[in-house]
Amino acid sequence: MNELHNQVQGWYKEIRKVTTLEHIIESGTASQEINFWAQMDRSLRYIKEQLVTEQVTMTLDILMQSTMHRRVVFAFRNDTEIAPKHTKA
Repeated sequence: MNELHNQVQGWYKEIRKVTTLEHIIESGTASQEINFWAQMDRSLRYIKEQLVTEQVTMTLDILMQSTMHRRVVFAFRNDTEIAPKHTKA
């Protein structure tokens, strides 16, 4: 269980790196701006695709069975901020 817990925490941290990434509009060219948002969109779509895979779903379901590990599942599901960031992209 601890290994699964650590794995989900790792996923959470990696997803947060993407969803909390900010882009400063004042610097760079229009082409760089377009490329940034296009890459952000691709990254968010890929993350969303991965989150619905059987492996991720099963891992989260297993951890939900353990009272001790539920907190990481709730944080993972509710605090990755993919939907708001994807709307912005």
